[in-house]
Amino acid sequence: MLTEPEELEYGRMKSGDFTSVTTPQNSAHALTVQQNRHFLKSVCGILLLTEQRKIAQRESGSLHRKAGVDVEKLDFGPSCGNFLAILSLLAKHDETVEERVGSGPGNAKYTNHSAQNVILVIMKDMILDQILGGIQDARYFTVLADESKDVSHKEQVVVAVRYCHQNTIHEEFVGGEETIGLDADGLADTIISCLNRIDADTSNCDRQGYDVASVVSGHLNGVQVFFLSAGHRFG
Repeated sequence: MLTEPEELEYGRMKSGDFTSVTTPQNSAHALTVQQNRHFLKSVCGILLLTEQRKIAQRESGSLHRKAGVDVEKLDFGPSCGNFLAILSLLAKHDETVEERVGSGPGNAKYTNHSAQNVILVIMKDMILDQILGGIQDARYFTVLADESKDVSHKEQVVVAVRYCHQNTIHEEFVGGEETIGLDADGLADTIISCLNRIDADTSNCDRQGYDVASVVSGHLNGVQVFFLSAGHRFG
């Protein structure tokens, strides 16, 4: 014979109107995931801001950031660098960020430069994937390249692509690297290497745009001639 409370519980179970013992665990897990994503989005937002504004993210090598965080003030110290300074400011206005910065696990704060570098690489790959998607939708594109010496006096080639996507002209930077060589073959290999890095189909590249340097734009032995003789679609 069931007591009245037991009959009520039995009735709820029979009708499916009951709370599983795993529900609180699932809810706690879902909340943790939501907080993790919120904090990671905040970190990515700061990294993106500093990249777009060309702001140095970390402290100078001649300065030493004090170890740890002042939990009460959410302060990384006066020489912490721009990334940590912005993160500290954000933590004072965001409870989730405040909790993570102040007492979160050390391996999930993403304040270490190696973790930030990994995030930046992922963000870079996402941007290049978007550019590739635009190129594939447009099908044909133009390659633009220029070469110049960097501060260490090494010749660098900068490569961009131009294409029309959704009735809008896009001109996007896709890479830059030290030249394989300063002759037409070397410059062409460097340009092709940048295009291959984003998996762009060079057979659909039907235009080239270079500066006036003869090794690049020369009509007899420049990079343009190299591409044409190599069987690419370049015009």
